[in-house]
Amino acid sequence: MAAGGKTKVDTISTGSLTISTILVIAILLVLSGDVEVNPGPLTRQSQLSSSGQLVYPTSNTEDNPSVPGLGELTALMQSLRADISTLRNEVLDLRTEMKELNIKDELVKIREDIQCLKGADRDLQTEIDDKENRLRQNNVIFYEVNESQNNTEDCEVTIRDLLKTALNIKDSVDDKIIGIERVGASNWNEKNKSNQTPAHTSFFHQIKS
Repeated sequence: MAAGGKTKVDTISTGSLTISTILVIAILLVLSGDVEVNPGPLTRQSQLSSSGQLVYPTSNTEDNPSVPGLGELTALMQSLRADISTLRNEVLDLRTEMKELNIKDELVKIREDIQCLKGADRDLQTEIDDKENRLRQNNVIFYEVNESQNNTEDCEVTIRDLLKTALNIKDSVDDKIIGIERVGASNWNEKNKSNQTPAHTSFFHQIKS
């Protein structure tokens, strides 16, 4: 009976060991399966596809609790892509509008206007030169006409008498057609007791001989 009891105890021990081994193997398999299902956060290399573009996970934060904020980051990237696409369309529209502008025609018109202004400027300059030449023809400057120190009218009287005699001008029209003014300040020479300030004479009307 002792021998029979010993055999029974050995059998029960062996059976318990076998069950324990099976349980340990089952737990290891379960754990191994969990690792396969949840491998952890993706590395940068694993996120790169064969084309070189960044691959973003499709699961939300709730599905992948090991990567917090992934859903917000994905939404932000999608928003940025949409903004970039909008900017590209706007740039294309601007390029089209610039091509449609008649910039060349505007430049041609501006050049024509500049040429017209240059022509008008030349005409005005010619007219001014012509008038200045005519004014010079109606002006005479007399130099070294003697006069006394306190009587500057001596020079004017001398010039008027000279012009009336040379041009046959009557006394009644003398003041109307001849204007005399001194050029500069009085130039009295104490040594020679004379004043020889130049006198500018203008003819306001054409003198008929």
